[in-house]
Amino acid sequence: MSDNRNSVKRVASITLVVGGKIKGSPEEVIIKNYQKRIKWPLKTIELKTSMVNPETVLEKTMQSAALWIALDENGENLNSVEFSSLVSHSLEQHTHIGFIIGIDTGIPKKISDKCYKKISFGRMTWPHLLARVLLIEQLYRAQQIMIGHPYHKA
Repeated sequence: MSDNRNSVKRVASITLVVGGKIKGSPEEVIIKNYQKRIKWPLKTIELKTSMVNPETVLEKTMQSAALWIALDENGENLNSVEFSSLVSHSLEQHTHIGFIIGIDTGIPKKISDKCYKKISFGRMTWPHLLARVLLIEQLYRAQQIMIGHPYHKA
């Protein structure tokens, strides 16, 4: 197993493109707590379900990151160590990675096809805000796995 401790410091940034707004939601406190803990610069772009053409916004946003990963119910199921490895390997190759959680109509196929990988948090359908909580926690957990912190096994 390679030492990934430098991966946490090397990354330029991670972008999350997500459906739904957290402001005023019960999930806001959890999401903000994990955002503070994550050492990587983290940018979040919230897509509104009322957007006329979210595909255009996604295409423009995707130009800003070298590698995109989509959350898709039909994507590959990973455990936390495998997810950490995916993030670590992605950061070794790119200085900017992005994750997409679609809006209520999902991720347009044209966008999904441009993603490096599609992953899933299981075959169940999750509300956008809960999927966002899961993603932000898994990013934090991935960071802790990379530096050898016991959080993952606590």
